[in-house]
Amino acid sequence: MSSHPACHVPDDLRWQNNYQNHFAGCMAAPQLTASETQARDDLLRNCGALDAPAATTHANLTGNWIDNTGGSGVWQIQLGATSDDLVAFLPNRTTTLAGRVLGPNQIYVNFAFLGAGCCTATLSADGQSLLWSNGAIWRR
Repeated sequence: MSSHPACHVPDDLRWQNNYQNHFAGCMAAPQLTASETQARDDLLRNCGALDAPAATTHANLTGNWIDNTGGSGVWQIQLGATSDDLVAFLPNRTTTLAGRVLGPNQIYVNFAFLGAGCCTATLSADGQSLLWSNGAIWRR
């Protein structure tokens, strides 16, 4: 990382000038994506390159969600350590996917680990469904 002189750190596992190396590391350990993002954001805040996050208000997304595609089963969503981080996981498997709250009723989850490589979801007006950009619908 060298674009902000006060924040300069040498290339290491957390900071990669090589995008492909960085991407490969994220794909090899997707369960660490949220904590690594938080660690990088904390360093950038401490050296003055990133402002403190504004308080985010969003719908309650935490809980069980049933995937209508029938292949995945019941997903759980938990909000992460910061107000914008979240994880989605299948309780009976080791699959854990990192994501972010994008707005009051919209989230992003990185499904690349499962081969899908997307998606955003919008919470329905009644708060009972997540409408995914790939056409899937999760219901409480």
